[in-house]
Amino acid sequence: MVGHRSARYARFGTPAARLDDALNLVPARLTGLLTIAVAPVAHGDRQRAWRVWRRDRNDHPSPNAGQCEAAMAGALGVRLGGRNVYFGRSEVRPFLGDGPRPEARHLRRAARISGAVGLAAVGLAAAYPMTLGRLVGALGRCGLAAGRRGLVDRRKHVDRSGLVGRRGLAGRRKLVDRSGLVDWSGLVGRRGAAAAALGQGSRR
Repeated sequence: MVGHRSARYARFGTPAARLDDALNLVPARLTGLLTIAVAPVAHGDRQRAWRVWRRDRNDHPSPNAGQCEAAMAGALGVRLGGRNVYFGRSEVRPFLGDGPRPEARHLRRAARISGAVGLAAVGLAAAYPMTLGRLVGALGRCGLAAGRRGLVDRRKHVDRSGLVGRRGLAGRRKLVDRSGLVDWSGLVGRRGAAAAALGQGSRR
C-alpha cells in the first residue's frame, strides 16, 4: 500500500503519504467532531467521546488517523492502540480511549456510527452551497466591490490632481501677464517700428 514505510518504496510512498496527510487535515478533524456528535445513535456517550478525543487524538503517529480513532474509541467506550502488526512487522502505539479491548459485539455499533457520520457529511455538503457557500460568495463580492471603489477613487484623485495642476499653470500665466513680466523686447520693437513709420509720414 502506498504510504507504508518500506525500503523498496520509500521514495515513492513518502511524498504520497505526506500529500495525503495535507489533504486530509480538515476532513479528519471534521470526521472526529461528527463522530462525537452522532455517538448517541449507537448508545455512545458524547461527553466521554469529547474527552477522549481531546486527550488522545495527537498521540497517534499519524496527524489524521488519531482524530477519527480517538473519537470512535470514546464513543464506543473501548481502548484502541497498543501492539499492532503491519505486514509482519510489530509496532507498539499509544493507547486511545479507556475501557476494554474492542470485541466483535462492538462492530455493529461502530458501523452504525460510521453510517451516521457519512449521512451527516452528505448533509453538510448539500447544505454548504445554501449556507456557507452563499456567505463566502457574498464576502468575495463585497471585497471585489470594495477593490473597484478604491480603484475608482484613486483614478478620481489622479484626475483631480491633474486638473489642479492645469489650473495652477493657467493662473501663473495670468499672473505673469498682469504683473507685466512679458516679452518687453518684442513689444518695444513693435512700438519703435510704429513710431518710425509715424515720423516718416510727418516729414512728408
